[in-house]
This record gives sequence, structure tokens and C-alpha cells, in this order.
Amino acid sequence: MSNTSKNTSNPILVFAAVWVVFQLARILSFSTIQGITAGNVAVEWLYPSIIDVVIGLSAPLIAFFIWRKDGIWTRLITLIWFSVSLLEHVETIGLNMVSINPHAFFGATQSAIAMELAISAILDAAALVVVANQTLKENPAAAGKEAKSRGMVIAVVVWAVLQIPRYIAIPIIQNIFSGGTDHPAWLIPALGDIVIATLSFVVIYAFWKKQGFWVWAFTLLWLALSIYDHASTLFAASLTPSPQIFGGGTTPNLANLSAPGSQLVIDALFFVYLAREKIRLMFTNK
Repeated sequence: MSNTSKNTSNPILVFAAVWVVFQLARILSFSTIQGITAGNVAVEWLYPSIIDVVIGLSAPLIAFFIWRKDGIWTRLITLIWFSVSLLEHVETIGLNMVSINPHAFFGATQSAIAMELAISAILDAAALVVVANQTLKENPAAAGKEAKSRGMVIAVVVWAVLQIPRYIAIPIIQNIFSGGTDHPAWLIPALGDIVIATLSFVVIYAFWKKQGFWVWAFTLLWLALSIYDHASTLFAASLTPSPQIFGGGTTPNLANLSAPGSQLVIDALFFVYLAREKIRLMFTNK
């Protein structure tokens, strides 16, 4: 399943590993969390700051996976890590446009922060492609066909179809950018919803029509991003009033936690189920 190898002669993996090491600096976002707790920083920065700290703390492990491990599952964890980092960078670009920047940006201008985040997102995307290509080179058999049960296909496709209505988040984004009443904390889950809804079409087609490891990998990645997005919704719903399309108000409506909470659980169950089935099929086909 996984072999230990030295990748010192592979320059593209060196690039990916070095970029991951640089993400250690995101631990500095812990000061933003402290500022929010003290009431000195806007609450909408809480979720991205927590994600930054998690990304920073896990960076050494991901760098080790890239540098020393070539197994499919360590590569998949790395791809998910880069995908979450990429989405969070893109979302933070949007948040930077509508909210007062936290102290963790060291007083940089809004345009300079946007440029830094955009470059980081581009490097995340480049590293994502590098690791994906390397995974296929290391595991050519992963591109082979493996049967999926009809029940599994139907369940995944139906669940993906049910994510398309997440485009309902478009009015939230419009409200926030137009200076409306919706709290900026809802921008991150709203942007995430658009990404997940758009990727749903790819999942529907791929899981219904295609076979092979990358169908499974992309679906697992999509589920992981959906879990990340639902978690951001839970933060927004628990800390700020609901958007106008969900009833508005002046205080958090904890009833709005039930829908994203239950969907997060279902995403997680699908993730575990598909991962276990993939492992079972890999052993069966050996």
C-alpha cells in the first residue's frame, strides 16, 4: 500500500515540500484568534484563522508525506490538505475585500494582502497538480478500472445532486459585497457553497460514467471540502445573525445549525464509506 522512498532527486516534489514548510508561518494566525477572543478583531476572521493554525501545525507532517512517502493514501491526504489550503486562501481574498484586516497581516495594505493571498493560492494549485501527477506516476495501476456497486453509485450521485441547491448562497455574496445587512462571516461559507455546488456536476458525471482511482480520489476530495465548508457555516451561524435569505435577525439563530451539522455528518459518513470500499477493492483486486 505505501512504500518509503527518498525523493531528493525529484525537483517537483522538492518544490511542493518546500512550499508546505513555508506554511508553518500560518501558525501566527493564533494571535488573530486571541484578538477575536479579546474583542479586538472582527469575528469573521475566526474560522480562517483556526484553519490557518491547523494548516501550519500539520505542515511538518504533510512535508514528510511528500518527501518520504509515496503511498496512495498519504498522497490523497496531501491533495486534500492542499485543496483546503487553496480554498481558504481564495475565500480569504474575498473576506479581505469586505472586512477590516486582523493584526496578523502586520499592517499591510489591502491590495498587498490580496496579492500575497493570490500568489499563495496559485502556489497551492501548482503543488496540488504536482502531487497529483506524481501520484499517478508512482501508482500507474491506480488508473485502472474497478467496479462500483449500483447502490453506491446511486447514493453518491443523489447526494451530489442535492448539493447543487447550494447556489442559493449567491444572494448572500451579492448582499455582502454590496454593503448589505448580511454579516461578513457568511462570505466564507457562501463562497465555499458555490465551489461545492459547481464541483457537484463533475462528481455526478465522473462517478456515474467513469472508473478508476481518480474518480474515487476526486469524490473524496470533494467531500472533504464540503465538510470544511459546512464547518465554516456552523461557525457563522453560531456567532452571527442569519443572512436575509434565511430569515435575518439581530442575534445568532442556533436553529440554523441543524442543517449544516447534519449534512456535515452525512459527508463524513460518505467519506469513510468510500474510503473503506476503495481499500477493500484494492485488496480484492490484488
